[in-house]
Amino acid sequence: MIQLRWRNWFGGKPVISFQQLSNGRRKEELRLHTTSIDAALSVVRLATAIASITRTNDINCRKDSVVTMGCGNSMSDVVSTAATLVAAVCAEAAESVGAPRDLVASAVNSGFAAQMPSDVIDLTVSAATCLRGAATLRSRTTVGCRPQEAEVLLNSRTPLPVVMPTGEMKQRVVSIKLQKMRLLLIFARKSTWGAVLTSKKYTIVGAVEGAREARACHCIVLRTDGGDMKLMFKEENESRIWTSTVFRFLCNK
Repeated sequence: MIQLRWRNWFGGKPVISFQQLSNGRRKEELRLHTTSIDAALSVVRLATAIASITRTNDINCRKDSVVTMGCGNSMSDVVSTAATLVAAVCAEAAESVGAPRDLVASAVNSGFAAQMPSDVIDLTVSAATCLRGAATLRSRTTVGCRPQEAEVLLNSRTPLPVVMPTGEMKQRVVSIKLQKMRLLLIFARKSTWGAVLTSKKYTIVGAVEGAREARACHCIVLRTDGGDMKLMFKEENESRIWTSTVFRFLCNK
């Protein structure tokens, strides 16, 4: 009875070894660390550019005020000082997350070189993209489930609502496993007494973390050789576990 229970839990052959999962975890943590540094440096460049341009405008304002007396220096002084302080704090924050000083210095110099509005726009877009990427990667790696537990979960035939490529939502018994270097999405159909009658397999080639649906569901979109399959979850934590584990499998293939 106990042997049968273990066989049902693990489905026979494990998806990937614990060593592979550990290596994948280390790779993910290293990638998160690198992405966090890139994001911090992008903010340093943006903050330095704003401080530099604000300071330049302040100096020009002082020169013009001598002739026209039409520029109030008090506000420009305050904004310039505040922008410089923010840039300094951003540089310190970049070092605190592990950015080498030479890279921080290079980011500061890049910020000083930006003098045109188009430069600031480019730096803003770059910083927003880096921050969004770091936040997404962090959400995938900080899931409250150990790798081997998540592996078992995805291989345990879970009933889920699935939006098919046709747009139709169907109830499917879902499992995911790695088989001969292919990551498979498996839909099983059970009889009324619980036996598996048929199964359909799709090769997963990519995945996208879906936005929260209006029906208060969380989802992940799996790109397969049979089209896009959207798996729906009621609980956010369950969705995050599935999402992070699928991404880990794809990285380790």
